[in-house]
Formats: sequence, C-alpha cells, structure tokens
Amino acid sequence: MGSKVGLFTLFSLVCSSTISKMSKLSPISNAQRAVLHTERLDILHDGSINKIYEVYASMKGTDNGVYTLTEMVKQDDRADFISAMLTEVQDHESRAHWTLMSRNSMPEGAKTIMSIWSFKRKRFPDGRIMKHKARLCAHGGMQTWGENYWETYAPVVNWLSVRILLIISILHDLDTRAMDFVLAFPQADLDVDVFMELPYGFEATNGENKNYVLKLNKSLYGLKQAAHNWFQTLDGALKNRGFNSSDIDPCI
Repeated sequence: MGSKVGLFTLFSLVCSSTISKMSKLSPISNAQRAVLHTERLDILHDGSINKIYEVYASMKGTDNGVYTLTEMVKQDDRADFISAMLTEVQDHESRAHWTLMSRNSMPEGAKTIMSIWSFKRKRFPDGRIMKHKARLCAHGGMQTWGENYWETYAPVVNWLSVRILLIISILHDLDTRAMDFVLAFPQADLDVDVFMELPYGFEATNGENKNYVLKLNKSLYGLKQAAHNWFQTLDGALKNRGFNSSDIDPCI
C-alpha cells in the first residue's frame, strides 16, 4: 500500500504486532482471543477502527430523503417542513443576509437567479427524527463567471491531518471537541452583486412579488463562490486570533 496507508491502519498493525508478541509471553483466554479477532475484522473491513456498522443497520429502512418543494408537499409530515421554512426565512432576515429591492433599481444588464428550497429529515443514529430541515439555496447553475462570481476553489481538510491531530490528542491526553456553525456559508460577505428571485412562500409588502428581487448581502448556499468565501472568512478570523495555517494542509 506504500505511502497511502492511513495512520489508523498503521496504528492498528502496530497494536496487532504488539498483541501477538504479548500473547507469546502469557496465555490469553478464549474471550480475549474473540475480542481481538473481532477488532481485527473491524479494522480490515474498511481500513479504520470505527464502529458504524450497528448504526448503519439501525438506519436501514428509514427515509432521510432530500426533497424538492413539489415532493415535500406530498409528505405526511409536510407541516413540520413548512414550520422549518418559516424558521429558515426568519434566520436569514434576522441576520440581514439579503435586501428586498425594486426590480427597476437593479443595475442595467444585471440578471437574477432563481431560489431553490431543499428539504430533509435529519435523524439520530438510532433512526429517530431529530429535526425537519428546510434550506433556502441560490441557483448557482444560473450564475455567469466574470459577472456574478469569480474564484470558486476552497480547500478541504485532509483526513490524514484529522487522524494525526486525533492521535496527538490521545498521546498527550488532550480534550477534543467538534463544533458546527449554524448557517456557515451565509456568514461570509459577497464581493459581487447577486440578485435572486423571491422564493416560494415570500410575499412583498404590497403583494406584488414580480416587481421585487432580493439583493444578496451574504453567500447563500448554492452560490458558486459560497465555499470559497466561507473559507476566506474562517481563515481570516483564525489568523486574526493568532493562529497560523499549516504549510502542508491550509485547513489546519
């Protein structure tokens, strides 16, 4: 496997070798031998030492489906999705992610892109529904390079880097925590003007939706440059707090 062998695999091989040497020094019980054999099968199955199989089994038969608006209204729990839509809009408006403006106020030659609703049931590992998620996205497929987006590249952390950090935390008895950003991408500013049609469920002040558009102030999910803008925002915020990025992995 050469240099592509993951650290967890190397770590497990070292452990197996050590256990093998120890077993020659002192006899082990059948129960211990069964546990070691089970762990070895788990490692060889996918090259890691995770415990996802029982979780996968519990999820079989459950429906996490990602739905379009048309599909969502046909679901028995559509009322929960509609409630999630209201929450999504309120979150965007309370954070000033867009500005309602007259269509006649758009710059000459500017074009609008459509808005898209996406729906999903999020579940706990045992299959119970955790929440109904509604996400309002911009139709990035309607954007034009050089007009309403430029750079799109955003680096993604290498799993080898994550594993190294986890191993270091174990060796030095450090605490590790996972953190999730709520509406992460829209926390980044837009560097170009993007105009979006009002999404389904919106109603302008005077009820004339066709005369109004949304000028996006932040990077909504779905935009071509959303991931790039978010990485730049996060990278700058961390550096302002005294952190430096790795020369090998810019996400560390």
